[in-house]
Amino acid sequence: MQTVSLFDAKTHLSRIVETLLSGKEQEVVIARHGKPAVRVVAVRPKDVSLRIGLAKGQFKVPADLDAANPEIAKLFAGTGHSVVCRGGLRGTECFRQRPWNRVRDVVTPR
Repeated sequence: MQTVSLFDAKTHLSRIVETLLSGKEQEVVIARHGKPAVRVVAVRPKDVSLRIGLAKGQFKVPADLDAANPEIAKLFAGTGHSVVCRGGLRGTECFRQRPWNRVRDVVTPR
């Protein structure tokens, strides 16, 4: 572990980075007024090959997983109205806004 002053770190930043990337040092501590302030380390690439299939065999996917897809699609598609909510003095007010005429109906929040 190498310790350098803040002034030296600003002056020789590229040299410090090269030292870390080459593996000569694992970390460099930058001191401010003689006290350690920052620890600088190189970013090492993580092994991502173990991500795919990590949970294989740990749970079962039900056969009827996609059975509710039409119902969920209706929830996303809605009925042609969009709901706008905003906070007010009386709490949160929600309005159903019709896209064709921009008339708002007050809707009580659930």
